[in-house]
Amino acid sequence: IPVNTVRMKLWVKAGGTGYTMNFGVMSDPLNPATYTQVSTIAPTNVWVEYVVPFNAYTGTGTYLAIKHDTAGTGRTFYIDDVIIELIAADDLACTGLTGNVTPSVGNASTYTASIFNWGTNTQNTYTVKLFNSANVELATAPGVASAPGSTVQVPLVWTPTVEGPATIYAKVFLTGDQNAPNDQSPNLNITVMPAGMVVVTVGDGSQTMRMPLDFFYRNSLYETLYFPTELGMLGNITAITLYNQFVTTTLTNMPTKIWMGTTQLEDLSAGWIPSSQLNLVYDGTVNYPAGENSIIIPLQNLFNYSGGNLV
Repeated sequence: IPVNTVRMKLWVKAGGTGYTMNFGVMSDPLNPATYTQVSTIAPTNVWVEYVVPFNAYTGTGTYLAIKHDTAGTGRTFYIDDVIIELIAADDLACTGLTGNVTPSVGNASTYTASIFNWGTNTQNTYTVKLFNSANVELATAPGVASAPGSTVQVPLVWTPTVEGPATIYAKVFLTGDQNAPNDQSPNLNITVMPAGMVVVTVGDGSQTMRMPLDFFYRNSLYETLYFPTELGMLGNITAITLYNQFVTTTLTNMPTKIWMGTTQLEDLSAGWIPSSQLNLVYDGTVNYPAGENSIIIPLQNLFNYSGGNLV
């Protein structure tokens, strides 16, 4: 079996931070000089399944090899469920779905499906569709050219008609696909807002900091400014959405308070604005689920933003 026709699936977690695991091929298992690197992963301290294709290998070796990085004399990795399987000729997988998690009724939102070509053939003719949890089709789009071993992005435009929480997913349809179980993306949980409500996103969710809420301690306090250029509009603020990435268990019924106000100050270097000068817009409990989520907190008291820097 030629090595460039197989892939390896395995579950991995690291015993430390900043570790990388390399995959390659050797022609002589007793001679490290025959090692040719093919791929690299960066495991975390959480179990994750990785799929490593060897279709980029052009040599004649037949021994699959796993090697740690050269930053230290030793590395600890935990490995489980190693599977080596043939790469199909025709196999498209829908590996992810991203988009607005707070769309509003009557407003079109674009969701992006990530399509990975696991097969050995280039794919030009396929379809990607968007569904809800009841398997009702919401949108469809033609696929774009996908070379073997590459990921392409396919946009799907959907206009919600009913407000409230919902679950959506994307699915790729390729005639002759040889691996149906990977055709469907993971679910994306969203909350459809009422018609006329506009959602403003500030930041990209890439920072890993314990703010604005820190549950490591018994309590925490945080204050920040959002500038008019970030908000881009005026009107009533009815809810806020926080993006979380927790590796702990779900935190249930956590007491949470939120104040809002405005200021002409450009920063808070001279000190925070006291809560007595702000409006208490939420005083209740919130559930903070484990994993990656968008947590929507409907405000108990609307805040009318009419300009200035939002506190």
